[in-house]
Amino acid sequence: MYRDQWQHLGDELLLHDLRLLLAFHERRVLLADDTGAGTGFFISEAEVLGLLNLRVAPSVQPGADQEQATLAQLLVDHEERLHRKTAASQRAGIRLPLVQLQKVLGLDRFEMGVVVTALALDCDKKYERIYAFFNDDLNKKAPSMELALNLFGGGQENRLALAGYFAPHNPLLSFGLVQLVSGHEEEGCLSARFRLDLGLKALLMGEESLHPALLRVAVLEYPASEAQLSGAKRKLQEEIRGILTSAMESEAKGMVFWLHGNATIEKKEMVAGLAHDLMIPMLTADLEDVAAEPDPAATLTLLARQAIIRSALLFFSSGELLGAEEERGRSLRRLVLKTMREYPWFIFVDAQDLWTPDDAGETLDWYPMELGAPDYYERRKMWAELLAGQPVEGSDLDAVASRFSFSESQIRRAAGYARLTAREEKLDLPLLSRACSLQSSRRLSRYSRRVVPRHLWDDLVLPADKLLHLREICGFLKNKHQVYFEWGFDKKLALGRGLNILFTGPSGTGKTMTAEIIAAELHLDLYKVDLSAVVSKYIGETEKNLNRIFAETATGNAILFFDEADALFGKRSEVKDAHDRYANIETNYLLQKMEEHENVIILSTNLGKNMDEAFLRRMHFTVDFPFPDEKHRALMWQKIFPENAPLAATIDYRYMSRKLKVTGGNIKNIALASAFLAAEETASIDMKHILAAARREYQKIGKPFVKSDFAPYSELLEQGEIDG
Repeated sequence: MYRDQWQHLGDELLLHDLRLLLAFHERRVLLADDTGAGTGFFISEAEVLGLLNLRVAPSVQPGADQEQATLAQLLVDHEERLHRKTAASQRAGIRLPLVQLQKVLGLDRFEMGVVVTALALDCDKKYERIYAFFNDDLNKKAPSMELALNLFGGGQENRLALAGYFAPHNPLLSFGLVQLVSGHEEEGCLSARFRLDLGLKALLMGEESLHPALLRVAVLEYPASEAQLSGAKRKLQEEIRGILTSAMESEAKGMVFWLHGNATIEKKEMVAGLAHDLMIPMLTADLEDVAAEPDPAATLTLLARQAIIRSALLFFSSGELLGAEEERGRSLRRLVLKTMREYPWFIFVDAQDLWTPDDAGETLDWYPMELGAPDYYERRKMWAELLAGQPVEGSDLDAVASRFSFSESQIRRAAGYARLTAREEKLDLPLLSRACSLQSSRRLSRYSRRVVPRHLWDDLVLPADKLLHLREICGFLKNKHQVYFEWGFDKKLALGRGLNILFTGPSGTGKTMTAEIIAAELHLDLYKVDLSAVVSKYIGETEKNLNRIFAETATGNAILFFDEADALFGKRSEVKDAHDRYANIETNYLLQKMEEHENVIILSTNLGKNMDEAFLRRMHFTVDFPFPDEKHRALMWQKIFPENAPLAATIDYRYMSRKLKVTGGNIKNIALASAFLAAEETASIDMKHILAAARREYQKIGKPFVKSDFAPYSELLEQGEIDG
């Protein structure tokens, strides 16, 4: 048997040289030319014979019938020996790329002969001159169709039939095994020359690199280990392995496994594990990248060919693009399904949602399989197993398993980070939440701004019933695992296990501050959605942007905060034109996403009456933030100044709360501005600075500020400052 692929390739080239030598003598007899002068642009026959100086060939004289018969017998003997050694090598498990190619594509003797003829050109420079000799042109160094027919065709009738092998629909060209080299227009098709495809050359020469045209969009890998999967996912993997093994044994091809659900990493790990078990490579590509290519159809075809030629499992991510209804999605869907039908193979598609083409089962074997994130009980079990032996409270594990709907791989990474960070310290909920926060995707930053909570409950000044209401909201999430999962309410609700909160009230009454406080209390990230980046004038783009936002926060690693929410969640209008119709479509889409979302959404609006009634019905909590009365304004003034701020003893908090009828946001602005005025004078903050800052704030919000209204402190301000 062969030691390796190189020894096998050497014997294939030796067999090829025997065929060339036999074709050379047949040509000599046909042309009856003993000198060879003028053929091949002065490539002499003696040179060709020298290049084909084979250790197995006898010394032959051109035109001798006996020598030709001897060469023919040598060729038969060598071919039989090659087949025996190849069979023995296969039984021993030695990888021979040429044999693998023939088996995978079902190539016959002629097609394999064409591949070897083209491959020889990249193995030894001598073939350039030999092929040029047969082409009668020193400038034509690639093998021609006529040479291939002479080497493998037999009689004239057989030659004409074999010429059809170079038709576009046959494997040589349809699979891109060889590429035709352009020639002169006046030449017939038999003069057309061919070269080996670059990607196929890399495969047959033992290289692990991809086709150069795929380097931007795909990765070829040989998984080195099995995936770490839970029991349910391992069972699904075994089911798929059984289907694949049966298909390979029966030589059935053309299977698409539609892997839907949010366990994206586990999907890829599962397919990688299958490739490892079957001892074949895995070719991965993102359909987003494919769609961005100048010629997506050519890229998809090349991906399918490479997967088939290399016997690789083909894995597509971003499969949800195929179910999209905008023009880009429909166009990509047509191309992908066309490629799947023309090049049936073992294809895996990662998508969020279930989708099936209309002709599934007729032209494609379509297997939809769900791989979602583990449920609460599975997450709780994983956390406990991964943190076994660590000082961690069971209630903290309950909380982190409930609030973060993580996949198995995310839990493993978060638990590993938590163990590394804690070292000898106790693992508590803030540390576990911080470890989970690091697993969140930073793609949210395109559409939102992360808000770092800086406020606590003591900073919030609201009526007692409002504070109680807000604490009830936090209790909702803190006890979610008990109510939904231990008490069984999750079985009663197919959707709507998230928490939708609406804050209404005038600007500056504490809505944003409250969102920060809730995020800090629950140890969750807070993302304030940038509506200017989300809303698009192009049809369908707003929905796509919103879908990305909801998808990125689906695992529970962030609270979504929509400020001035009536811009997006406003009342649906009567449809008078196309703009109204699409605006209402956006509203309906938002309603759907809010129902499906499993985590926290906070909407904030100054005008609660502008909200669509359907949104209001879906709110679990609605909190109205009132304009602060004198009592609460006094508390705000007392809390607004930091401990280190130099305050004059003459500051009259009761007076300011009575006279300055503004919201907490305005009070914050006035306090900050007064501090800067005092710093400019190198003085303590006193009533003069506060009233001067209040005047500027009143001007900003369009409220009159009259000197006579602020007695007895009006003399502290100059007339021009007050009335100007």
